[in-house]
Amino acid sequence: TESSPWPMMPTHFLTRDPRESGKGLGNHFLYECAGCPTPTMRWGQAQPSWTFWSLPFFARWWGAKLAQRSEQGVDTSSIGEDEDLLNVALWREGATKAWCMYQMGGVSFVWENYFPEHAPGPSPFYGDPRFFPHGVPLGFFFSHAEKELGKVDQALEMLERHRNTTASPPKAFFHMMKFYDTFAQLKADHPDLKCTL
Repeated sequence: TESSPWPMMPTHFLTRDPRESGKGLGNHFLYECAGCPTPTMRWGQAQPSWTFWSLPFFARWWGAKLAQRSEQGVDTSSIGEDEDLLNVALWREGATKAWCMYQMGGVSFVWENYFPEHAPGPSPFYGDPRFFPHGVPLGFFFSHAEKELGKVDQALEMLERHRNTTASPPKAFFHMMKFYDTFAQLKADHPDLKCTL
């Protein structure tokens, strides 16, 4: 939007905030770079969505990366990946809007969590003390990184079988050990979330 002219990314299961180093979090993987700003939100996964309002942001940061120059005090030549650059750029520009997690690793969540409405682990679900102390809210919408085609077939077959029944769909949203039919219901229970769906 015009008031928030940045792309949005889904919240990552990792927290890469340097302030979390040494706190014993199982989901912490330190990220540092030359001129790195203080994080303004949790690390995001490189699946950005945006409107035309974000085009100047992309032009600034991708242009700096292509030219191997600094942008707003950040040495972009030392940043190796698109995910890293997007996160650092969003922090530098003060962005705070993110999608909640909607991309589980692998497809086994379909039969392990989604259909049986069984809580994914750990609990709290990939929490961090700063942005998501009660865990990251999750929507069961997307899978990534599945390497076994047999599992993909199994997940698609389960989804197709359910689609052809008259049963109600499973609840697709999860936070703090509870499943919800809609994100609005989840948000009503947790109005101060640092992400949206």
